[in-house]
Amino acid sequence: MRIKIIIALVFILSGCNQEVSQHPIVHNLKGIEEFPYDFKLPTYLPYDVKEVRVYDYIQIIEELPERLADAKTNDFALSIGIGGYSEELIFIEMTPPNNRNSNHLSAEQIVLSGGREGLYSYVNNKQTLTLNDEGLNYSIIVFTHQEGKELYSQEELIKVANSLTLVNR
Repeated sequence: MRIKIIIALVFILSGCNQEVSQHPIVHNLKGIEEFPYDFKLPTYLPYDVKEVRVYDYIQIIEELPERLADAKTNDFALSIGIGGYSEELIFIEMTPPNNRNSNHLSAEQIVLSGGREGLYSYVNNKQTLTLNDEGLNYSIIVFTHQEGKELYSQEELIKVANSLTLVNR
């Protein structure tokens, strides 16, 4: 009899704990209510997050296709900034699948978790790590303050890329 009660309590308590998980850094992201596609933002950043906001949302055509795979190269660009308490700022830019940033002549191919590949570059005070994840091209962008000095190591930006997690809206 005791075993049955314990088993029943375990089922009841585990059922009570089921909630829709929220992205840990995104709470009320405004400005993209009309953006039709699911997207990811990082759960890891090399600093404490103070603010997450839309910096730019450009939609070239009047209505985006229902399926992301049907979007053309320049149909849209969504740029979200994630700021810290000491003026840290990392941008996450999302574009259609065919818009891989190929103008990085000095880009280095890198390996991410799950065997995914990305490109890393540091050009003109701008660190960029680009990757394709579930149909969107993501660019993780950091503007540095000093010429020739990367603000974050390549490993730190790889951690950011590996932590991309679906945002529930």
